[in-house]
Amino acid sequence: MKLMCVILDEISSTTADLASRDHHAKNRMYSGVAVQVYKRTGRLLSVHAIAGCFHNAKQQLRYYLKMLIRVKRLTAEKVENELLNWPLYGSICFYRAYTHRFEQTLRHRNTKTNDGEHIVFDLSDDEEDDVSLPVQQKDNDIDEDIMVDTTPVKPTVNLKQVKKEQYSRRRSHPYSVERKPERLGKDLPYEYQQMEYSHQLVSPSMPMQPKMSPVPQMTTMGYGGGDQFYQVTDGYRRDSMSSSTSQDSEMKTLQDDLKFFNSHAIRVARRNPGRIEKMREVLSTTMLSFEWSNTDNLGDFFTQLGENIKKNEQGRH
Repeated sequence: MKLMCVILDEISSTTADLASRDHHAKNRMYSGVAVQVYKRTGRLLSVHAIAGCFHNAKQQLRYYLKMLIRVKRLTAEKVENELLNWPLYGSICFYRAYTHRFEQTLRHRNTKTNDGEHIVFDLSDDEEDDVSLPVQQKDNDIDEDIMVDTTPVKPTVNLKQVKKEQYSRRRSHPYSVERKPERLGKDLPYEYQQMEYSHQLVSPSMPMQPKMSPVPQMTTMGYGGGDQFYQVTDGYRRDSMSSSTSQDSEMKTLQDDLKFFNSHAIRVARRNPGRIEKMREVLSTTMLSFEWSNTDNLGDFFTQLGENIKKNEQGRH
């Protein structure tokens, strides 16, 4: 969280046009941000890691705006007050200067024609977050001082065996549904995605000196792609793998349950079309309550949830 705030703070202090589609200019900006982050934290991140952090923060902001404006239908003043309760808002609020068109489209989302038909708007964001490196230029940039090690990392796991075991194991929950792995879509709220920033080995332009002093044995681990990896000690790797395995199991169970409830909610909505709007409101309020509530007691949680729903209904009248 702290590293993410540092990255966003450095991005907010740049003079670059954040809505620009010039990939070369965007990657030069991300490289400069990576240098400043290294000076402040001692961690040197890749261009892909910086761009991924910024992209995820923007996705969170758009998700909250969509929930507060389109689903909860709050006024601009109430939207601002709700966003102030979001811990990350202070670091990403500078990007609100680029979301005016998106917010205006959300506020007109529920507009109807004289015939009672909904007017459909295209909510796709015209900003492209493609962070692929540009084609090598004829003239080398004199200030391009970051060299990225793109040596591919060969997989060490038998993918066929993993796939076979995945469907042969017993279900982790009575009503869970086994499904094939699928890539998370862009519209999936950020809080359900586990974001991992990949440190990347870099080498200076000068060759490294041989016979360095001995250091603890390190193990290379890769995340996110073949050209992004960082080094960790063996002890930390074992603890991380154990914790990651437990989290992956819980996340898999949650995804199976959500798929079951999704199909069930669709059946209920088809039988009771008049309750669709209420179902959407309850779901959005519940998700926001999970995000902001500090209580672990279910009784207190549902009490707070009921109070929030009453406040939302009173705010419309």
